[in-house]
Amino acid sequence: MSIIKAASKLFAANVLGSVLGFLGIALFARQIGATQLGIYFLFQAVVGICAIGADFGISSALKKRISEGKSQGKYLFAAILLKFIFLVIVSALILLLRGYLSDYIGADIAYLLILTLFVQQYADIFINTLHGEIRVGETAHIKVIQRIVWIITGLIITYYNPTATGLIQAHIIGASSRLVISWYLKDITVSIPETKQIQSVFDYSKFSVISSVGGYLYSWLDVLIIGYFLTSDYVAAYEVAWRITSFIVLLSKSVSLTIFPQVSEWSVEDATDEITRVIKDATTVSLVISLPAFFGAAILSSELLLLLFGNEYTIASAALVILMFEKIFQSVHKVWGYSLQAIDRPDQAAVAAVISIIVNILLNILLIPSYDLEGAATATALSFLLNTVLHAYYLQHSIPIQFDRNKIVWSIVSSIVMSVVVYTVSTLAEIESILILLLLISVGVVVYFAILSIYSPIRSDIKSIIYDLQT
Repeated sequence: MSIIKAASKLFAANVLGSVLGFLGIALFARQIGATQLGIYFLFQAVVGICAIGADFGISSALKKRISEGKSQGKYLFAAILLKFIFLVIVSALILLLRGYLSDYIGADIAYLLILTLFVQQYADIFINTLHGEIRVGETAHIKVIQRIVWIITGLIITYYNPTATGLIQAHIIGASSRLVISWYLKDITVSIPETKQIQSVFDYSKFSVISSVGGYLYSWLDVLIIGYFLTSDYVAAYEVAWRITSFIVLLSKSVSLTIFPQVSEWSVEDATDEITRVIKDATTVSLVISLPAFFGAAILSSELLLLLFGNEYTIASAALVILMFEKIFQSVHKVWGYSLQAIDRPDQAAVAAVISIIVNILLNILLIPSYDLEGAATATALSFLLNTVLHAYYLQHSIPIQFDRNKIVWSIVSSIVMSVVVYTVSTLAEIESILILLLLISVGVVVYFAILSIYSPIRSDIKSIIYDLQT
């Protein structure tokens, strides 16, 4: 399967999966209320932080080693074994701190937390096995199935038990479906590893874990600190805004996941020119989506939160705009971050992650008490900008970073034209229903891509992609 086909398939599935997740959150926001939804988000945040120790970079290390094409079954068994050791250690700590966790989250969920970690971590093992086999596109439907299972079971369980605990139980059932399917799809058969395979996985993971710390903390640190300084209602509003903006990096993430095994293979062959070209193209594609999203959010953030979730979530309107601006950096970082690890430099990615983590923690602690959700969003944006710059600095030492400046500038021009049209229409028509909001967003999308396609190189790219998908 070509890179374009695999990335397109994964992107389409990610969009559908995220739409389903978004729909689920919108339904559950009304079914269990902001307070219980906030507890569920805090649970997810704690799962994310615990996953740092439970994974310890093993999943990324497995993907890298399997993509190299040697002793794959031994590397898989080594990863399963190492993962179990770390999961047992983290589980013991959770039981030891059970009382503190219950007070912080607002519910006694220690055993559910442990079960969630085991299911999610082993699902990650088999998903990364498929990625290492350069079968990224074949994993596309798994997330969709997981979200469907989560929504259906969640609606049933929360109907009888409208609490965060009911939603957590549905979360585990959905994650279990991901585990079973990914295990069934893998081609590699496990075999007893030698010491060198275990050591190889661990050597890569000890640097990769630091990068994963950056990813987990980036996703959940602000939520954890908001939960400490503010109430669960603020947690719910902020996380809803976060999930709206997360749509924007789906394409970048899909492209990055798809090119990772290919870049890894090319790095072994010293094919620098091919790597440079694919990183340049991936960076351009990522910006083509994230740039117009920011302009649109600056106009429609309040309406999005009010009409889709309710008035109690509009306290995150300004934070949503800031987070959407931050997604411009993140979309580029996805490409550069995965590329840096694919060329076997997790140590450099780790340094960038450590520095940005420290800045993120300090800024969140300083800004949230004074500026609430806007402070959390600003802290995230500034720290991730720094993280992106550092990744660019390190990647440039191994692979030349190139930009297609003309295409990026034209994307900005198209975004500005689109935002003028959307703002003008929004002042003429009252946005009082979800239907009108969706129609206005659709107008923006059509205008953006219409202006974008006027530029002949971009038009040629679109035609090339369509042709590749059809062949």
